[in-house]
Amino acid sequence: MPGPEMSTVVLKFVDDPHRVVDVAVEGLCEMNNGVKRIEDTNVVVASSIDLTKVLLLSGGGAGHEPAHAGFVAKGWLSAAVCGSVFASPPTSHVSSGIEYLANLQGPNGPGILVIIKNYAGDILNFKYAVRQARAQGIQVETVLAADDAAFGTEDVKKRRGVAGCCLLYKILGAAAARGLSLTQLKALADRVSRNMRSIGASLSSCSLPGNPASSVVPYGTVEVGLGIHGEKGLLQIPFQGAAPLTHFLIGILMGKEEVAVPGKVTAIRAGAKALLLVNNLGGTTDLEMSTLAHHALRELAGEHLTVVGVHSGRHMTSLDMHGFSLTLLIVEDEDDLQYMLNTNALQKPLMNFHAPQWSCATAPGPLTALQLARREVEAARRAAATPTSSPLYVATLRVFEKLFGTEAYFNGLDAEVGDGDLGSGVHRSAVAVLELLPYLPWEADVRRTFTLMSKAVADTFAGTSGPLYGALLLGGGEGAAQALRDGSAVDAVRAGIAQGSHSVQELGGARQGDRTMVDVLEGMRTCPTVATAATMPELLKACYEAARAAADATMMLPAKFGRSRYMEGKEIGKKDPGAELVVAWVEALAFESS
Repeated sequence: MPGPEMSTVVLKFVDDPHRVVDVAVEGLCEMNNGVKRIEDTNVVVASSIDLTKVLLLSGGGAGHEPAHAGFVAKGWLSAAVCGSVFASPPTSHVSSGIEYLANLQGPNGPGILVIIKNYAGDILNFKYAVRQARAQGIQVETVLAADDAAFGTEDVKKRRGVAGCCLLYKILGAAAARGLSLTQLKALADRVSRNMRSIGASLSSCSLPGNPASSVVPYGTVEVGLGIHGEKGLLQIPFQGAAPLTHFLIGILMGKEEVAVPGKVTAIRAGAKALLLVNNLGGTTDLEMSTLAHHALRELAGEHLTVVGVHSGRHMTSLDMHGFSLTLLIVEDEDDLQYMLNTNALQKPLMNFHAPQWSCATAPGPLTALQLARREVEAARRAAATPTSSPLYVATLRVFEKLFGTEAYFNGLDAEVGDGDLGSGVHRSAVAVLELLPYLPWEADVRRTFTLMSKAVADTFAGTSGPLYGALLLGGGEGAAQALRDGSAVDAVRAGIAQGSHSVQELGGARQGDRTMVDVLEGMRTCPTVATAATMPELLKACYEAARAAADATMMLPAKFGRSRYMEGKEIGKKDPGAELVVAWVEALAFESS
């Protein structure tokens, strides 16, 4: 039977898609001596179990890792039953897990609590296995994890089990470790489930091993309530950023009337205490997750909820889905907090909640170039030229005003041979220098002027390039200042190019021929026309022509530095972004001065 079109299959680091769960479970147990697998099943059980306590069992389809087998640990689950990807495990495997735990406990053990996600397949297979266990005299109870608020909170049949299931593992695991009975745990689970609600949003769906994406979220939109198996969500809306989206999702969780949800979402009273779980659905970066947590905490503060604990991480995923979910647990009983906070003595630290800080704590930082310059200006204003009459000021202003508008251009160049962020660094540093210009001493102290500009560039450019361009300005300023003592402005420019190039090479290690900005700097330094130019217009024109020629020549050189060196020759024929940036500096001077 022919397989799917290869062009539509999303590649994954697996071998046989039909055996991926078997191999993954083996790998999990091989890496972790705290778990083992029941033979001929994909049931993962804890290696060490406290048989005096109620034992927890859960599970479901694979593809949601670390749920569920990743939570088999001290103070969490004692067993997890893994089905095929997005498929409920067979009844026989669930029965194997229950019977294994029951045999360890013996006939008079404290019992087993089975946590079932609210999906038809899970309910049928787990409940049937529980019925069989009870027929054998095993003491076993079930609780339902049903926290999805996408289709309302009042009709439990519509509340899918999502990330809140993992929160149940934490709370019930800690409570069981403290010695609560099976009856007490079931009552706690019912209370927690009643007060827990989740909502998710995704920029893309997921793809099963060996298959194309299960559904498509159009570019520029976000799907709210997309299921953890890729099933249809609540609605698709234009994606306008993390903050507006988080505002919308919190509105759903709070039960606001203006947010249209099919089925009523019970409103949460102001002043209630809550826990917030920010869950990664699989393909979302940590940068995004921290951003989303930031916005969610501020939204909840605006709703006058008291967030007593917050945690962000990957817990209930959906393979590679680029999405996240927010889970709110309203704390109805103050005693329940003991099972949520400070539980490391009872549990392996898989999901630690901490009270949020409502503003980012800071420590005193170094003074910026602007602050240093302002301090010096306020101490003693230079009596030399005013900035607007300073030739050096005018030239510097011209360069950085031009660079200010080149973000997209340099990001585009960099994306072809690097990571695509050079233009963003150019923009940040241009903003910093333009803000700094009125406070510099200019011709009254050329060295200090370039020192402060170099600090502004190095501090704001960021990445590998920041220190290098900072070194160029620092060295250039030192060379120019030295030359001005005995020579002309033309001599100062030549000396600045030479010393700036030396400083860049000394710091970065690149040499002429390595396909970097050094090729352009050395091209100007060694150019005979540059060496013999007698006037500033002649010099700047010669510098531009030499810089342009050197930058063009770098296109045919293999990269030996920077991210381009990993392109294995594919960079040849493309412009080097660093070289082009130096050309842009010189071009701004040459053509505006002619």
